[in-house]
Amino acid sequence: MALVKQLLLNKDFKVIGLLGGKGRNYLANELAGELAREGKHVVITHLEAQMLPTSGQIVFDKNKNNLLKKINSEIKKNPIIYAGLNLTEHLMDGIEPDMVKKVIGLENVDYLLLILGTNDKVSIFTKKQITAYSKLSFLDQMIYCFQLDYIDSAFSDGFISNEKDFLKQFPQYQQNPVVRYELIVEYLNDEKNGAKKLFQQKWPCVLVFTDITNLLLENKVINLSRDLFTRNFENLFQANFRENIIKPVSAK
Repeated sequence: MALVKQLLLNKDFKVIGLLGGKGRNYLANELAGELAREGKHVVITHLEAQMLPTSGQIVFDKNKNNLLKKINSEIKKNPIIYAGLNLTEHLMDGIEPDMVKKVIGLENVDYLLLILGTNDKVSIFTKKQITAYSKLSFLDQMIYCFQLDYIDSAFSDGFISNEKDFLKQFPQYQQNPVVRYELIVEYLNDEKNGAKKLFQQKWPCVLVFTDITNLLLENKVINLSRDLFTRNFENLFQANFRENIIKPVSAK
C-alpha cells in the first residue's frame, strides 16, 4: 500500500494522531511496520486511554521518567515499541499529554503514532471531543478514519460517540435517525458542532473513508468527496483493508 508515501504529508512530521473508526489501529500498525522497514524507530501509544497492543515490544512503567528511559533503551533493539503507563489484562494505559514532546524528543525515537479517542470504533464525535482533539498543538498531522459503510444505516453506538448529543447539535435528524449522505457532509463541514475544526488547524488532517468494499460504496465516496472538495477539503482517501488497498480520491 505504500502508506507512508501516501498518508504522511511531510517527511519531517513526527507526531501523527490517529482518530476515528475502523482502520485507525490497523493504519497505526501498518505505518509503524513500513517505517521500521525503512530503518526508523517508532513508538505507538494512546493518549489518556487504553489500547490493545498487537505487535512489537511492549514497554510500560507508572513512573514517567522511568518509562522514557525504557523507551529510549528498548527501541534501539526493537524498532516498534508500544508504550504506556500500565498494563492490565492485556490493555495498556496510554501516556498523558505532557509526555508527548518528551517521547518524540528522545534520542532514539523517530516517530510517535498517537491513537486518539476510546477503544470504541467511532466515526462521529461529540462537539466537546472535537474541540479537545483540535487543541492538540503537539501534533504534526492527524489521520481521521471515517467508516463509510454505515451510510444509509440506522444510528448505531458503534458509529456515533453519543447519539443524544449528536441529535442535540443536529436536531434535523431526530425524526429519521439514519446516516444519510447529507448528514455526513453537514457533520464534516460544520465549524460549530461538527468536525470542521479538525481541518482548520496548523497541522493538516487526512480524511480516510474506510471499508469501501464494493462499487456502490466507491461511487458514494467519490460523490461525497467531490462535495467536500467544493468546501475546501483536501487529502481525501478511500480504503479497503480486506484487499489491502488505500488510494487518494480525485477531485475530478
